[in-house]
Amino acid sequence: MTLTAPLRPSSEGEVETSSTVGAGGAHRARSRVAKVGAAPRDPKPLPPGSAWMTVEQAAAFLSLPVVTLRRSLERHARTTPEGATVAHVDGITARKLGRLWRVWLDRGWLAPPQT
Repeated sequence: MTLTAPLRPSSEGEVETSSTVGAGGAHRARSRVAKVGAAPRDPKPLPPGSAWMTVEQAAAFLSLPVVTLRRSLERHARTTPEGATVAHVDGITARKLGRLWRVWLDRGWLAPPQT
């Protein structure tokens, strides 16, 4: 039998859960869930001439909100005959791998602006 205590903040500002296993409560486990009020992680910087990237990295590169890019990919998503989910939007190609999108920017996005 497993009993789970409600979430409570710890001294470091993190949220903890605790559970007691067994009738005698012989085993007590704690797991860190998330920092309360923690800022989201910054996406990793893009290497020059990069290949596939996350939606967060692509959105940062394109100066778009992540949710805007993700929703655009979802609206333009099509299933290929092989069963893959692919989206093509304005020089952006994205493939869905599991629940995550991987984004490829065409050369036009990566080339420096012509003056």
